Amino acid sequence: MDFDSVQESPVQLMNFHQTKGREADAVLLVYRDGDYLAGGRDSEPFDESSRVLFVAVSRARLTVTVILPPNPHPLVAPFLRALAAA
Repeated sequence: MDFDSVQESPVQLMNFHQTKGREADAVLLVYRDGDYLAGGRDSEPFDESSRVLFVAVSRARLTVTVILPPNPHPLVAPFLRALAAA
């Protein structure tokens, strides 16, 4: 499948970097155990990874859903804390 081509499907699968410059009504971000945007090259404050995450999250016009493993990477762990506080 060519992820760089324009698709007519209502659902598009792409990596975080491919979302730049695009929009969607809803965005679903899925993290698995060990998933990390910079492949371990970035350290706190996660400058590059935070920028990529912001681009992916900000593509949504209406809804963002984030699926996390039980022990997510520190970059995305704040999503769990926000859920617990809600």
